[in-house]
Amino acid sequence: MFRYLPPLILALAACAPVPLGSVSSKAFDLTSSRVLTVAAGQRWYVAADYDQQHWRGRAIRLVGGQLTNASIESLGYTSTPIFERSLEELLLNPFARCTYAGLTTRRSLEGFVLRQSPGSWPVGLISAEGVLECLQAERRDLAPPTQMDPTLPESILSIEFTTRLHMVLAFDVPTGTPPGQYTLRVEVEDVLSGKGVRQDLQVIVEPTK
Repeated sequence: MFRYLPPLILALAACAPVPLGSVSSKAFDLTSSRVLTVAAGQRWYVAADYDQQHWRGRAIRLVGGQLTNASIESLGYTSTPIFERSLEELLLNPFARCTYAGLTTRRSLEGFVLRQSPGSWPVGLISAEGVLECLQAERRDLAPPTQMDPTLPESILSIEFTTRLHMVLAFDVPTGTPPGQYTLRVEVEDVLSGKGVRQDLQVIVEPTK
């Protein structure tokens, strides 16, 4: 039975929790806290959301599948806008991207650069994405048409969703960094608009175990 032990150990190791921020899929959320505890000699990931905007849409779906009388209105920003980058690609037919609550669409964005203070730890911009997240999607069927005319109305679609900019940064804590608290200061700039934001993160380096 011992020959089955190594695969079992590997399976249990794969299920072991990883520290928040140690992998890009579990990046530390800068919007929830500005203090991150790390270990030296590793790469760490942080994420932040900007320019979140709330939207509402309504359209009539025809028997043939086309949409008519579609309207999209902004309900305003839910966070202070910084970059004000247009997300036209995401807003193109959001009814197809918002068919049920929780559905998320992501689009990679270009034109963002990262600037850092001289002498600080190596920092890089891993990704910048436009995100559309569906909050609510309702479909109200109308009375069945008396004839199969594809131009007749079939149902009314109502949706609510948000759009935002999502960015993931990575920084390396050099091996041998003494334990203590450090300030990681970077600036993300949109070269298309010239607008940017500065991020200050308090990093606590733990003693080596």
